[in-house]
This record gives sequence, C-alpha cells and structure tokens, in this order.
Amino acid sequence: LIKTPLTAIRPFIEEEGNSKVLYVKGFSNKELNVSHIYNLFSNFGEIRKIILIRIKEVGLIEFENIEYAKTAKEFLNNLLFFNEYLKVKVLFKHLFIIF
Repeated sequence: LIKTPLTAIRPFIEEEGNSKVLYVKGFSNKELNVSHIYNLFSNFGEIRKIILIRIKEVGLIEFENIEYAKTAKEFLNNLLFFNEYLKVKVLFKHLFIIF
C-alpha cells in the first residue's frame, strides 16, 4: 500500500494541541487560491508557508508561532469561506517538513 502525503499525516491531525501548523479542510471552490487563504489567515499572525492540496480540498498553513495558529484556529474553525465551512485542526509541526 502506497501512502500519499495526506494519508501519511492523517494520524497526526488533532482537534486540539500546540502546533504552528494547521490542517484546514474546506477548500473545494475552484476559484479559491493561495492568495485568498493568505489574506484570511494572515489576519491572525505571520505565515511561514501555505500548501494547498486541491485534489483533497485541504490546506496546510504554518504560522510563525503557536499563538498565532491557536488564535486562527479558534476564530476560523466552522467559518463559512467561499461557500464552504472550514474545519481547522492542528498538525504536529515536525511532520510538516515532509512537504
């Protein structure tokens, strides 16, 4: 069984926790791009990296520090964005380097 990067990280996604990296589901709108995501999430702090995985309709967003990520998760989870509700969870930082 060959694992895709997304399948490989699934066990490391949590509802709660401390990490600079967020796993965000709900990016299905074809008009959505990384700039839109940046404009929304950067309101909560400095962003280091955004990876949009279109085929899975998810994104990985790495903030400069944990507090920025926690605040973004708190305010953006279940937010209606481009006609879809965002599901924001925590991803362990050390796994983010595989991308």
